[in-house]
Amino acid sequence: MSGFSFENHSSYCHLEFTNELLNMPWEQIEGATNRVLELIQKSNIGSVVVIAPTLTRLPDGLLASLLRIWKSLDSRTRNLIFVTESDAVKESLQISGLLEHWRIMPSRAAALAFLKLEDTGELDLVKPGERPSKSLSTNIKQSESTEPFPFEAHKRYNAIQCDPLLSKLSWADLEAAVSAAISNFELAAAPNLLLDLSRLTYINSGVVAGLVRLWKSTQKRQGQFSVVSPHEDVTSVLKTSGLARVWTITDTREEAAYSLGVSESALVEKRERTLLVYVSVPFSIVAALALIPMFLKRETILGVNSQLAALLLGSAALTTGLIALIKEDGIRRKLSAGAVLLSIMVLSTLVFRGNPISVFRSLRDFAPKQEKASTVKPVSAK
Repeated sequence: MSGFSFENHSSYCHLEFTNELLNMPWEQIEGATNRVLELIQKSNIGSVVVIAPTLTRLPDGLLASLLRIWKSLDSRTRNLIFVTESDAVKESLQISGLLEHWRIMPSRAAALAFLKLEDTGELDLVKPGERPSKSLSTNIKQSESTEPFPFEAHKRYNAIQCDPLLSKLSWADLEAAVSAAISNFELAAAPNLLLDLSRLTYINSGVVAGLVRLWKSTQKRQGQFSVVSPHEDVTSVLKTSGLARVWTITDTREEAAYSLGVSESALVEKRERTLLVYVSVPFSIVAALALIPMFLKRETILGVNSQLAALLLGSAALTTGLIALIKEDGIRRKLSAGAVLLSIMVLSTLVFRGNPISVFRSLRDFAPKQEKASTVKPVSAK
Protein backbone atom coordinates (compact mmCIF):
# COMPACT_ATOMS: atom_id res chain seq x y z
CA MET A 1 0.00 0.00 0.00
CA SER A 2 1.26 3.50 -0.75
CA GLY A 3 2.66 5.22 2.32
CA PHE A 4 3.85 1.92 3.87
CA SER A 5 6.80 -0.32 3.15
CA PHE A 6 7.53 -3.48 5.16
CA GLU A 7 10.59 -5.71 5.11
CA ASN A 8 11.18 -8.82 7.20
CA HIS A 9 14.84 -9.39 8.04
CA SER A 10 16.26 -12.26 10.06
CA SER A 11 16.89 -10.15 13.19
CA TYR A 12 14.54 -7.20 12.86
CA CYS A 13 11.56 -5.86 10.96
CA HIS A 14 11.85 -2.77 8.80
CA LEU A 15 8.81 -0.48 8.54
CA GLU A 16 9.08 2.66 6.45
CA PHE A 17 6.63 5.54 6.08
CA THR A 18 6.53 8.06 3.24
CA ASN A 19 4.82 11.43 2.76
CA GLU A 20 1.90 9.72 1.02
CA LEU A 21 0.86 8.63 4.51
CA LEU A 22 -0.13 12.22 5.29
CA ASN A 23 -2.96 12.09 2.75
CA MET A 24 -4.31 8.69 3.74
CA PRO A 25 -7.59 8.55 5.72
CA TRP A 26 -7.52 7.15 9.23
CA GLU A 27 -9.35 3.98 8.17
CA GLN A 28 -6.64 3.09 5.64
CA ILE A 29 -3.88 3.72 8.16
CA GLU A 30 -5.65 1.47 10.66
CA GLY A 31 -6.21 -1.24 8.06
CA ALA A 32 -2.58 -1.21 6.91
CA THR A 33 -1.41 -1.26 10.52
CA ASN A 34 -3.45 -4.38 11.19
CA ARG A 35 -1.81 -6.08 8.23
CA VAL A 36 1.68 -5.02 9.35
CA LEU A 37 0.87 -6.26 12.84
CA GLU A 38 0.02 -9.70 11.46
CA LEU A 39 3.30 -9.84 9.53
CA ILE A 40 5.37 -8.85 12.56
CA GLN A 41 3.66 -11.45 14.75
CA LYS A 42 4.29 -14.14 12.15
CA SER A 43 7.98 -13.23 11.97
CA ASN A 44 8.35 -13.71 15.76
CA ILE A 45 11.00 -10.97 15.92
CA GLY A 46 11.26 -8.57 18.84
CA SER A 47 12.92 -5.58 17.14
CA VAL A 48 11.23 -3.11 14.80
CA VAL A 49 12.99 -0.24 13.07
CA VAL A 50 10.58 2.47 11.92
CA ILE A 51 11.98 4.66 9.17
CA ALA A 52 10.30 8.02 8.49
CA PRO A 53 12.96 10.11 6.77
CA THR A 54 10.54 12.41 4.92
CA LEU A 55 7.67 12.75 7.38
CA THR A 56 7.38 16.30 8.73
CA ARG A 57 4.65 15.41 11.22
CA LEU A 58 2.84 12.36 12.56
CA PRO A 59 -0.51 11.78 10.82
CA ASP A 60 -3.65 11.41 12.92
CA GLY A 61 -3.89 7.90 14.34
CA LEU A 62 -0.37 6.81 13.39
CA LEU A 63 0.98 7.11 16.93
CA ALA A 64 -1.76 4.84 18.27
CA SER A 65 -1.02 2.33 15.50
CA LEU A 66 2.68 2.27 16.37
CA LEU A 67 1.80 1.77 20.01
CA ARG A 68 -0.25 -1.30 19.07
CA ILE A 69 2.71 -2.68 17.14
CA TRP A 70 5.06 -2.09 20.07
CA LYS A 71 2.72 -3.74 22.57
CA SER A 72 2.42 -6.80 20.33
CA LEU A 73 6.15 -7.48 20.67
CA ASP A 74 7.61 -9.74 23.35
CA SER A 75 8.00 -7.53 26.43
CA ARG A 76 11.28 -9.25 27.34
CA THR A 77 13.12 -8.55 24.08
CA ARG A 78 11.14 -5.82 22.31
CA ASN A 79 12.83 -2.82 20.76
CA LEU A 80 11.25 -0.09 18.68
CA ILE A 81 13.57 2.44 17.10
CA PHE A 82 12.16 5.48 15.29
CA VAL A 83 14.45 6.91 12.64
CA THR A 84 13.68 10.58 11.93
CA GLU A 85 15.34 13.98 11.78
CA SER A 86 12.10 15.99 11.97
CA ASP A 87 11.84 18.18 15.07
CA ALA A 88 8.03 18.11 14.87
CA VAL A 89 7.98 14.32 14.90
CA LYS A 90 10.44 14.21 17.80
CA GLU A 91 8.32 16.70 19.74
CA SER A 92 5.17 14.60 19.18
CA LEU A 93 6.94 11.51 20.49
CA GLN A 94 8.29 13.48 23.45
CA ILE A 95 4.84 14.80 24.40
CA SER A 96 3.34 11.31 24.17
CA GLY A 97 5.82 10.03 26.75
CA LEU A 98 6.77 7.10 24.54
CA LEU A 99 10.45 8.02 24.45
CA GLU A 100 10.75 6.27 27.79
CA HIS A 101 10.24 3.03 25.87
CA TRP A 102 11.29 3.90 22.31
CA ARG A 103 14.51 5.29 20.91
CA ILE A 104 15.03 7.95 18.26
CA MET A 105 17.93 7.55 15.85
CA PRO A 106 19.07 9.87 13.07
CA SER A 107 19.65 7.09 10.53
CA ARG A 108 19.02 3.44 9.80
CA ALA A 109 22.70 2.67 10.21
CA ALA A 110 22.65 4.13 13.72
CA ALA A 111 19.59 2.06 14.56
CA LEU A 112 21.22 -1.15 13.37
CA ALA A 113 24.39 -0.25 15.24
CA PHE A 114 22.35 0.03 18.41
CA LEU A 115 20.90 -3.43 17.67
CA LYS A 116 24.47 -4.65 16.96
CA LEU A 117 23.53 -5.54 13.38
CA GLU A 118 25.04 -4.73 10.03
CA ASP A 119 23.12 -2.99 7.28
CA THR A 120 23.63 -5.50 4.46
CA GLY A 121 20.57 -4.39 2.54
CA GLU A 122 19.64 -8.01 1.91
CA LEU A 123 16.38 -9.66 2.93
CA ASP A 124 16.05 -13.13 4.38
CA LEU A 125 13.41 -15.67 3.51
CA VAL A 126 10.76 -16.32 6.11
CA LYS A 127 10.62 -20.05 5.36
CA PRO A 128 12.11 -22.25 2.67
CA GLY A 129 9.80 -22.54 -0.29
CA GLU A 130 7.97 -19.29 0.46
CA ARG A 131 8.29 -16.06 -1.46
CA PRO A 132 10.79 -13.55 -0.17
CA SER A 133 9.30 -11.29 2.44
CA LYS A 134 10.31 -8.25 0.40
CA SER A 135 7.28 -8.83 -1.75
CA LEU A 136 5.22 -8.12 1.31
CA SER A 137 6.08 -4.45 0.94
CA THR A 138 3.79 -4.30 -2.06
CA ASN A 139 1.17 -6.69 -0.73
CA ILE A 140 0.03 -4.87 2.39
CA LYS A 141 -3.72 -4.83 1.99
CA GLN A 142 -6.24 -2.82 3.88
CA SER A 143 -8.02 -4.99 6.40
CA GLU A 144 -11.38 -4.28 7.88
CA SER A 145 -11.06 -0.92 9.58
CA THR A 146 -11.79 -0.48 13.25
CA GLU A 147 -13.71 2.64 14.20
CA PRO A 148 -13.14 4.21 17.63
CA PHE A 149 -16.91 4.47 18.23
CA PRO A 150 -18.88 1.88 16.19
CA PHE A 151 -22.46 3.20 16.07
CA GLU A 152 -25.61 1.08 16.10
CA ALA A 153 -29.04 2.61 15.47
CA HIS A 154 -31.96 0.61 16.85
CA LYS A 155 -35.68 1.32 16.91
CA ARG A 156 -35.92 2.46 20.52
CA TYR A 157 -32.30 3.27 21.35
CA ASN A 158 -28.80 3.77 19.95
CA ALA A 159 -25.67 1.91 20.98
CA ILE A 160 -22.06 3.09 20.82
CA GLN A 161 -19.29 0.60 21.44
CA CYS A 162 -15.91 1.89 22.57
CA ASP A 163 -12.90 0.33 20.86
CA PRO A 164 -9.68 -0.27 22.87
CA LEU A 165 -7.97 1.99 20.34
CA LEU A 166 -9.46 4.99 22.17
CA SER A 167 -6.93 4.80 24.98
CA LYS A 168 -4.11 5.11 22.45
CA LEU A 169 -5.40 8.00 20.37
CA SER A 170 -3.98 11.48 20.62
CA TRP A 171 -6.17 14.19 22.12
CA ALA A 172 -6.97 15.68 18.68
CA ASP A 173 -7.88 12.27 17.24
CA LEU A 174 -10.04 11.47 20.25
CA GLU A 175 -11.90 14.79 20.02
CA ALA A 176 -12.59 14.18 16.34
CA ALA A 177 -13.83 10.65 17.01
CA VAL A 178 -16.17 11.85 19.78
CA SER A 179 -17.53 14.63 17.59
CA ALA A 180 -18.27 12.11 14.83
CA ALA A 181 -20.06 9.82 17.29
CA ILE A 182 -22.16 12.73 18.58
CA SER A 183 -23.11 13.65 15.02
CA ASN A 184 -24.28 10.09 14.35
CA PHE A 185 -26.30 10.11 17.56
CA GLU A 186 -27.96 13.45 16.82
CA LEU A 187 -29.05 12.21 13.40
CA ALA A 188 -30.61 9.05 14.84
CA ALA A 189 -34.33 8.88 15.61
CA ALA A 190 -34.19 7.45 19.14
CA PRO A 191 -32.99 9.77 21.95
CA ASN A 192 -31.74 6.96 24.22
CA LEU A 193 -28.06 5.96 24.25
CA LEU A 194 -26.38 2.74 25.41
CA LEU A 195 -22.62 3.09 25.83
CA ASP A 196 -20.77 -0.23 25.67
CA LEU A 197 -17.37 -0.27 27.40
CA SER A 198 -17.10 -4.06 27.53
CA ARG A 199 -14.04 -4.11 25.24
CA LEU A 200 -12.12 -1.65 27.39
CA THR A 201 -9.86 -2.96 30.15
CA TYR A 202 -8.36 0.47 30.77
CA ILE A 203 -9.69 4.01 30.44
CA ASN A 204 -7.83 7.31 30.67
CA SER A 205 -8.99 10.82 31.46
CA GLY A 206 -9.27 11.79 27.79
CA VAL A 207 -11.70 8.95 27.08
CA VAL A 208 -13.71 9.82 30.19
CA ALA A 209 -14.03 13.40 28.97
CA GLY A 210 -15.27 12.10 25.62
CA LEU A 211 -17.87 9.92 27.33
CA VAL A 212 -19.10 12.92 29.30
CA ARG A 213 -19.67 14.76 26.02
CA LEU A 214 -21.76 11.84 24.77
CA TRP A 215 -23.78 11.88 28.00
CA LYS A 216 -24.44 15.62 27.70
CA SER A 217 -25.62 15.19 24.11
CA THR A 218 -28.12 12.62 25.42
CA GLN A 219 -29.34 15.09 28.03
CA LYS A 220 -29.92 17.70 25.34
CA ARG A 221 -32.29 15.27 23.61
CA GLN A 222 -33.91 14.38 26.97
CA GLY A 223 -33.01 10.73 26.44
CA GLN A 224 -31.94 7.95 28.79
CA PHE A 225 -28.24 7.05 29.21
CA SER A 226 -26.84 3.69 30.30
CA VAL A 227 -23.29 2.29 30.42
CA VAL A 228 -22.06 -1.30 30.10
CA SER A 229 -18.83 -1.71 32.09
CA PRO A 230 -18.03 -5.29 33.16
CA HIS A 231 -14.35 -4.63 33.96
CA GLU A 232 -13.61 -3.51 37.50
CA ASP A 233 -10.69 -1.24 36.51
CA VAL A 234 -12.88 0.80 34.16
CA THR A 235 -15.81 0.92 36.60
CA SER A 236 -13.45 2.05 39.37
CA VAL A 237 -12.35 5.04 37.29
CA LEU A 238 -15.99 6.00 36.65
CA LYS A 239 -16.76 5.73 40.37
CA THR A 240 -13.71 7.79 41.32
CA SER A 241 -14.71 10.53 38.88
CA GLY A 242 -18.21 10.65 40.41
CA LEU A 243 -19.95 9.61 37.19
CA ALA A 244 -21.34 6.42 38.75
CA ARG A 245 -23.70 8.61 40.78
CA VAL A 246 -25.37 10.07 37.68
CA TRP A 247 -24.94 7.18 35.23
CA THR A 248 -26.57 3.78 35.26
CA ILE A 249 -23.67 1.30 35.07
CA THR A 250 -24.37 -2.38 34.37
CA ASP A 251 -22.38 -5.52 33.57
CA THR A 252 -24.27 -6.62 30.45
CA ARG A 253 -26.09 -5.12 27.51
CA GLU A 254 -29.32 -6.79 28.58
CA GLU A 255 -29.23 -4.99 31.93
CA ALA A 256 -28.37 -1.70 30.24
CA ALA A 257 -31.24 -2.06 27.76
CA TYR A 258 -33.54 -2.87 30.67
CA SER A 259 -32.48 0.29 32.51
CA LEU A 260 -33.25 2.29 29.36
CA GLY A 261 -36.68 0.67 29.27
CA VAL A 262 -36.17 -0.72 25.78
CA SER A 263 -35.63 -4.44 26.39
CA GLU A 264 -38.47 -6.93 26.03
CA SER A 265 -38.71 -7.51 29.77
CA ALA A 266 -38.69 -3.76 30.40
CA LEU A 267 -41.47 -3.22 27.88
CA VAL A 268 -43.56 -5.97 29.49
CA GLU A 269 -43.00 -4.46 32.92
CA LYS A 270 -43.93 -1.04 31.59
CA ARG A 271 -47.24 -2.39 30.32
CA GLU A 272 -47.85 -3.98 33.72
CA ARG A 273 -47.16 -0.69 35.50
CA THR A 274 -49.52 1.08 33.13
CA LEU A 275 -52.17 -1.50 33.97
CA LEU A 276 -51.67 -0.78 37.67
CA VAL A 277 -52.38 2.91 37.03
CA TYR A 278 -55.49 2.05 35.04
CA VAL A 279 -56.69 -0.11 37.97
CA SER A 280 -55.88 2.24 40.86
CA VAL A 281 -57.44 5.41 39.41
CA PRO A 282 -60.93 4.07 38.52
CA PHE A 283 -61.08 1.85 41.62
CA SER A 284 -60.38 4.81 43.90
CA ILE A 285 -63.03 6.91 42.15
CA VAL A 286 -65.66 4.16 42.36
CA ALA A 287 -64.75 3.58 46.01
CA ALA A 288 -65.38 7.25 46.78
CA LEU A 289 -68.71 7.18 44.95
CA ALA A 290 -69.71 4.02 46.82
CA LEU A 291 -69.67 5.98 50.09
CA ILE A 292 -72.61 8.15 49.02
CA PRO A 293 -75.31 5.59 49.95
CA MET A 294 -73.57 5.08 53.30
CA PHE A 295 -73.91 8.76 54.19
CA LEU A 296 -77.54 8.77 53.09
CA LYS A 297 -78.64 5.63 54.92
CA ARG A 298 -76.08 4.76 57.61
CA GLU A 299 -78.19 2.45 59.70
CA THR A 300 -79.55 0.31 56.88
CA ILE A 301 -78.25 -2.74 55.11
CA LEU A 302 -77.59 -0.54 52.07
CA GLY A 303 -75.31 1.72 54.12
CA VAL A 304 -73.29 -1.22 55.45
CA ASN A 305 -72.90 -2.82 52.04
CA SER A 306 -71.92 0.44 50.35
CA GLN A 307 -69.18 1.12 52.91
CA LEU A 308 -67.94 -2.47 52.67
CA ALA A 309 -67.72 -2.20 48.87
CA ALA A 310 -65.92 1.14 49.19
CA LEU A 311 -63.37 -0.33 51.60
CA LEU A 312 -62.65 -3.30 49.34
CA LEU A 313 -62.24 -1.08 46.26
CA GLY A 314 -60.17 1.42 48.22
CA SER A 315 -57.81 -1.32 49.45
CA ALA A 316 -57.26 -2.56 45.90
CA ALA A 317 -56.72 0.99 44.63
CA LEU A 318 -54.25 1.75 47.45
CA THR A 319 -52.16 -1.37 46.79
CA THR A 320 -51.91 -0.92 43.02
CA GLY A 321 -51.48 2.82 43.35
CA LEU A 322 -48.51 2.50 45.72
CA ILE A 323 -46.70 0.11 43.36
CA ALA A 324 -47.31 2.39 40.39
CA LEU A 325 -46.26 5.44 42.45
CA ILE A 326 -42.89 3.85 43.22
CA LYS A 327 -42.11 2.59 39.72
CA GLU A 328 -43.78 5.12 37.43
CA ASP A 329 -42.82 8.67 36.53
CA GLY A 330 -44.36 11.65 34.81
CA ILE A 331 -48.13 11.96 34.47
CA ARG A 332 -48.70 8.33 35.46
CA ARG A 333 -46.98 8.94 38.76
CA LYS A 334 -49.19 11.94 39.44
CA LEU A 335 -52.32 9.92 38.65
CA SER A 336 -51.12 7.17 40.98
CA ALA A 337 -50.51 9.70 43.74
CA GLY A 338 -54.05 11.00 43.32
CA ALA A 339 -55.46 7.47 43.47
CA VAL A 340 -53.48 6.72 46.66
CA LEU A 341 -54.75 9.89 48.40
CA LEU A 342 -58.35 9.19 47.42
CA SER A 343 -58.03 5.57 48.60
CA ILE A 344 -56.66 6.70 51.97
CA MET A 345 -59.64 9.03 52.37
CA VAL A 346 -62.00 6.13 51.66
CA LEU A 347 -60.24 3.84 54.15
CA SER A 348 -60.26 6.58 56.78
CA THR A 349 -64.01 6.05 57.18
CA LEU A 350 -63.06 3.14 59.43
CA VAL A 351 -62.00 5.50 62.21
CA PHE A 352 -65.32 7.35 62.50
CA ARG A 353 -67.54 5.93 65.22
CA GLY A 354 -70.80 6.91 63.52
CA ASN A 355 -70.18 4.86 60.36
CA PRO A 356 -71.71 1.39 59.96
CA ILE A 357 -68.25 -0.22 59.85
CA SER A 358 -65.82 1.30 62.33
CA VAL A 359 -62.88 0.09 64.38
CA PHE A 360 -64.63 1.53 67.44
CA ARG A 361 -67.73 -0.56 67.03
CA SER A 362 -68.19 -4.18 68.02
CA LEU A 363 -69.23 -6.87 65.59
CA ARG A 364 -72.78 -6.96 66.87
CA ASP A 365 -73.05 -3.26 66.14
CA PHE A 366 -72.28 -3.86 62.47
CA ALA A 367 -75.77 -5.23 61.87
CA PRO A 368 -78.28 -2.51 61.10
CA LYS A 369 -81.02 -1.85 63.60
CA GLN A 370 -84.35 -3.46 62.78
CA GLU A 371 -87.74 -2.15 63.80
CA LYS A 372 -89.38 -4.10 66.62
CA ALA A 373 -92.52 -5.96 65.55
CA SER A 374 -95.64 -4.85 67.41
CA THR A 375 -97.13 -7.53 69.62
CA VAL A 376 -100.76 -8.44 68.97
CA LYS A 377 -102.66 -9.69 71.94
CA PRO A 378 -104.79 -12.75 71.18
CA VAL A 379 -108.50 -12.13 71.37
CA SER A 380 -110.22 -14.46 73.74
CA ALA A 381 -113.30 -16.16 72.44
CA LYS A 382 -116.43 -15.45 74.25
